[in-house]
Amino acid sequence: MNENELIERVVERVITEIEKRNACRELALVSQYLTMGELAGLIGCKANQRAQMVKWLDARHWRYVIDSYGLPKVARAYHDRKMGIAEGGTQPSYAEGPNRQAFI
Repeated sequence: MNENELIERVVERVITEIEKRNACRELALVSQYLTMGELAGLIGCKANQRAQMVKWLDARHWRYVIDSYGLPKVARAYHDRKMGIAEGGTQPSYAEGPNRQAFI
């Protein structure tokens, strides 16, 4: 094997690894649940502090589930609603103004 073939193989392997990492990142971006890093950032702790996360979520009445590894999982859509950044907002359950016709 000459030097050029060796370089081509190394480049192919590097490109393959980069594509795998990009695919993992894209998958994380569309995940239904917050990543441990995102949840830790919200709470203000390290990503491996499970008990601290659960304590914070319970104290603020956030809904979550515990996965098979003991990690709390918060749905991304639930997080967005709680933080007031959900797309397409919900309609209020009350009228925008008083019903003046009711007084006639």
